[in-house]
This record gives sequence, structure tokens and C-alpha cells, in this order.
Amino acid sequence: APPKSLLDGVPKGAPALMVAYKYTEKAAKVGFDWPDVSGVEDKIREELAEILAESEAPAKVSAIADLMFVLVNWLRWLGVDDPESLMRGVNGKFSRRFAYIEQHAPKPLSEMTLEEMDAFWDQAKAEGL
Repeated sequence: APPKSLLDGVPKGAPALMVAYKYTEKAAKVGFDWPDVSGVEDKIREELAEILAESEAPAKVSAIADLMFVLVNWLRWLGVDDPESLMRGVNGKFSRRFAYIEQHAPKPLSEMTLEEMDAFWDQAKAEGL
């Protein structure tokens, strides 16, 4: 039988952000990690530069996936141990602000400009939504 991997204990069916978090956490426990958070931040810049330089969609998507993994690792460095909850929170914030636009729009959204909708978004944000 092949040797057991340190990553084997992470359930493959768990939410992808949590799997990424657990992988980076387990790897860090054996020293596969940057010495400080600036290493993660440098990697984020590197991945973003790759995305922006890439012209082909499949390669760009692959680089975005790499960036997402590094962002989860950055969250771990910042003490966020549940990236799923973090995303649920930001999804809720987006939903509340978009609902505000829908409720306050003087006409159908499809007839509004981005600038008009963005003004309502800014109002929702100012109201703490």
C-alpha cells in the first residue's frame, strides 16, 4: 500500500474552501509554509500578475483557481479558520445590497445604467447593509 499522506484525513467531500484551508493548515504543521505572512502576500501578487498576463481563458481560469487557494491560505495566516462562513457572510452582504437596489430602483434594473445602480449600491453600503 502507498504511504499514508498527511492530507488523507481531510474529507474530499467537504466544501472546497474548507479543504483548501485544511490542506494549508496540515502542510504548515510540518513546515511547508512561508516563514511569515509577507510570503503569502508576495505569492498573491505573483498569482494576480499571472492572471493579468494570461490571454487564454483556460490558463487564466487555472491561475484564478491558484489565487483562490492562496487567498484561503492568507485567511489562515490572518486567523480566519472558516473560509466558508466568511463567504456566506459576503454573499449575504451582496444579496442585501442588491435587494436594496431592486427595492429602490425607479424603473426595471435592465433599463438602468450601471452608474444609476451603483449609486443605490453606495446608499445601501452607507446604510450599513
